[in-house]
Amino acid sequence: MSNHTYKKIELVGSSTTSIEDAVQNAVAKASLSEKNLRWLEVVETRAHLEEGKVAHWQVTVKIGATLELTISPIQMSSYHWTEKLREIYDKSLTLYREGNRVLRSYFTDQEISFLSSIGLRPINLYDYAEDMNNYGEPDWNTVLLMVAVRRDYFLYHQHGETSTSVTEAESLPPKTEKLEGIPWLPRIIKKAQCFLEGGLCHEIMYCCGGDRRFLKEHDIHPADFLRIVWASGGDQAKVLAYVKSSPI
Repeated sequence: MSNHTYKKIELVGSSTTSIEDAVQNAVAKASLSEKNLRWLEVVETRAHLEEGKVAHWQVTVKIGATLELTISPIQMSSYHWTEKLREIYDKSLTLYREGNRVLRSYFTDQEISFLSSIGLRPINLYDYAEDMNNYGEPDWNTVLLMVAVRRDYFLYHQHGETSTSVTEAESLPPKTEKLEGIPWLPRIIKKAQCFLEGGLCHEIMYCCGGDRRFLKEHDIHPADFLRIVWASGGDQAKVLAYVKSSPI
């Protein structure tokens, strides 16, 4: 390796075909949001069994990507971060509305660097643009409040270091799972925690349609729910108590 600085991301690829295909799937997912992928390390290989046969392979890999970041004055200025985010948010809405579905073409290296500096990934803005164009939410005000929570968690709890682990869709609690009779609650708690940590995979979006229905039903703002999960320190009973106390 030459004199580069690398970052590592950890993913779990899956395949019903082979171990090699599972690895390729993980690399393909990483390439959607990361540029300059250079190497990978296979960390763990396992298989999910059904009726005594291998149903699908799961391979955990660490992928290295070179960092080539250009920090502009506005990226270094905390005072202007909301203005820069609004520019990128509006750009995402326009690109999606025009029919662009190629995430890698959405943002410049400088914009990706800015998103990284506040704890976000390109897929976050793409997801917001997709749902806003298709369903009319989450709007800018909601996105800003959610991102502000993520940014605070990233800067003051994670000290600017995003989690390298990625939560795959199959590892989430099922949509029908309940916590003291409340469906969806175990799932949205896990999604909120993973969003705070920056570890949701491409198939999972915090504040998706199902999340919004749950939060509206319990009259809880998406950003407030994030702060409750953060304040709970991993204690689901505290989140449950808050949800039960909310007017319905």
